[in-house]
Amino acid sequence: SSSFNTGLKPFTNNNDKTVLEIGSFGANNIRFLWERGYQKIYGIEITDSLVNLCRKNLHVFTEGKIPEKNIVLGSNLELPFEDNFFDLILSVNTIHYSTGIEIKEALSLWRQKLKDNGRIYIETAGPQHDFVLNSIRIDENEWKWGDKSGFREGKPAGFFDSEEHWSRILSSVFSKVSIGRITEKSEYNTVDFMTALCIK
Repeated sequence: SSSFNTGLKPFTNNNDKTVLEIGSFGANNIRFLWERGYQKIYGIEITDSLVNLCRKNLHVFTEGKIPEKNIVLGSNLELPFEDNFFDLILSVNTIHYSTGIEIKEALSLWRQKLKDNGRIYIETAGPQHDFVLNSIRIDENEWKWGDKSGFREGKPAGFFDSEEHWSRILSSVFSKVSIGRITEKSEYNTVDFMTALCIK
């Protein structure tokens, strides 16, 4: 949440901020947050095995100082926490696992879980990402993963058509939206991500 590219000042005191990562996987982002002073960190994952993986790594990365019970079962549409609970939410490449109207339902739920003036960072595959170019568009925010996407092949995906589309959907939910783009190309592939920092 740097003021360099969003116009927002960084939090002045990280250790009293409550943070949630949606899709915490191996706790790598939680480790990043921990090293920067955040102490009230929570995470969700969609299966028991992924919850256990995150809890195991969380214990190592934070030397047991964050309770393993802070990592729980959940999804984009199921966040088992009180409303107005988090100062900051992170969602890195999870929103496109919802599709169609579920996208806005998920974003609205995430907003509910933020405190007043809380912030959320969201990242998703951009329209030039190889995965998106290889997928099939069916309708707005309704795609089917292509044959280069491994275990995801043939499953529903909720990609966005453009930066304008990305900004428009987010702006219909959050009071302030600052979007960005990260694109890296090589002779073999292109990875393209759209980012956003939003305020409740």
